[in-house]
Amino acid sequence: IVGADAIEWPHLRELGTAAGMFTHPWVWLSLFSAEDLRNQSGLLDMFGVRVVFTPPEVSRSAWHPVAMARGDLVRVFERPSAWPRAFFTDRVQRYATPADLALSLESATGPFASVQINDGRATEAAGALTTSAPATVVAASAYQLTPNTTSFTVTAPSAGIVVLGEAYEPVDFRVTLNGTPVPYFRVNHMFKAVS
Repeated sequence: IVGADAIEWPHLRELGTAAGMFTHPWVWLSLFSAEDLRNQSGLLDMFGVRVVFTPPEVSRSAWHPVAMARGDLVRVFERPSAWPRAFFTDRVQRYATPADLALSLESATGPFASVQINDGRATEAAGALTTSAPATVVAASAYQLTPNTTSFTVTAPSAGIVVLGEAYEPVDFRVTLNGTPVPYFRVNHMFKAVS
């Protein structure tokens, strides 16, 4: 998830540290034990981790085994709880610290959007969307990915936001909605969204 790069993404570091992801003495190396896969399943869901490779003795009943040739040294599982790369939601939660968001991920039953309360741009963009009722979530489809672009289709049934599980960086992307340039903001501590 993180490499030994000269440039590090602080939002990932903050959330990963709060969630207990960075425990190895080599701070750039993220190792997940079988127990970590259970304890940090919400974080892995948000990261969109759909496929897991494990030693032959590891298994989880919630995962779907992928058929492999006999005698392989690894087992392959699909995690059906992984979030889609992009989705629409009509509700936005608020959190104060990365630790608060990590706690929300532990109890999440599916994709959600949350903005940090001290991020004025994000709270303004999320507007009056509240958490008073269950959220409507619609997964995106028809993805077209190139080295420099991501495009997809999502049908929004009401007012809301669209979350894209790609790194948020201010003033570094051009976003269009139905062909019209729009601003974007930070959501779920490290991803980008449009309203």
